[in-house]
Amino acid sequence: MEFQLYMLYIPLIFVTEKFGWKATIALAFLLESCIRIAEAYELMRFGRISIWLAGCPFTYIFSWSIGALIADNGIRDITIKLNKSWIFIMILTGIGSQFIKPASTFGFMTFSMASAMMISHVHSRSVQTNWRIGKLISLGVASYSVYLIHQPIIQFVPKVYHYLKLDEMHPLIVFITCVCMMVPIFWCSLIMRKVVELPSVNMGYRLLAMLGQPRRQPRTLPV
Repeated sequence: MEFQLYMLYIPLIFVTEKFGWKATIALAFLLESCIRIAEAYELMRFGRISIWLAGCPFTYIFSWSIGALIADNGIRDITIKLNKSWIFIMILTGIGSQFIKPASTFGFMTFSMASAMMISHVHSRSVQTNWRIGKLISLGVASYSVYLIHQPIIQFVPKVYHYLKLDEMHPLIVFITCVCMMVPIFWCSLIMRKVVELPSVNMGYRLLAMLGQPRRQPRTLPV
């Protein structure tokens, strides 16, 4: 899924350059919404979602593209002012959708919109960096590696409890264990960023230089 989405980023660049972000993001929203509706139909009629639909990269095309839009706005220093109440409404909508079976298929999409709105809101204001915000920025810098690492850990912890014959313990114990794993996951993610992410980004910049394209300079963020 990840690989397919990154392959879709190549035509996404050409589409945004030709038609602009507004038309592109509107088309992505329409496409993902239609697929989510189809998922809701399958869920209600068959009790499950087929793998060909759940595994289709277009199922996440808007949820993924909106992140690319926010990142592009950040690089270009474009700010979008939003009312904080809309962010809370979107978060509550995402939580509420999990209690309604047909609406649950829109949960990922809703939380993606809430995240994008929250980032836009923070970006539109000159937030003073203190030690607390600095820690959050550090977590955000390594967030992609956190995203890659945390899922295997979450799947591994219950297996360890099962192997130790502790699987009858309360699920809250497993949850707390997974939360505590965030500390080593964070440090592992910082290492992975330096060893894998940054060399890959620099490789991309070298390829751009070979093609004669200038490197865009993002704003410097404290780490």
